[in-house]
Amino acid sequence: MAAPRSRRLRNQTAPVTYSRREWSIAIFGSAGIVLVTLILIWAMRPGGASATGGSGGVFHRQPRVALWLLATAALIAIVSWLILRGDSKVRNPLRALLLGITGVVVVAVAVLGVWHDSLVHNYAVPTVPTVPATTVPATTAPAATTTTPGASTTVAPTQTTVAPTQTTVAAPTTTGG
Repeated sequence: MAAPRSRRLRNQTAPVTYSRREWSIAIFGSAGIVLVTLILIWAMRPGGASATGGSGGVFHRQPRVALWLLATAALIAIVSWLILRGDSKVRNPLRALLLGITGVVVVAVAVLGVWHDSLVHNYAVPTVPTVPATTVPATTAPAATTTTPGASTTVAPTQTTVAPTQTTVAAPTTTGG
């Protein structure tokens, strides 16, 4: 709709109004980008130097699963773009989109079934063997001893021997490839 005649004569532009559809696309698109960014930051957080698991994000602990998930998401995005783009000749885009995404998910699950043994890593917890420490009890002077006046009251030091303990830590192992 053109601006009224009085506004056109004064070189003023008409106020821009946005439709509800444009507002919803902007709001949900921004929220989606923020949500995906937060999930990726959480999943890619760095872990410690140990390979025992429990630290770091999913991408750090399970890199092959991360690759599988990213490849699946990329294929879903490509199928969606091919079906929903403007010059697509698909007559019923919703049906084609559902069939395409279902096909990608079926292929991804089949790949997971074939590749599972080397895809997921189960980390073993390192074990520390417990060896009891052996100590020789310290000897004390009998309670009935008396000292004479002017005599030295210094007691000779007693020796305590401690057997050396041997601590071994098993190297972290993974099951799978």
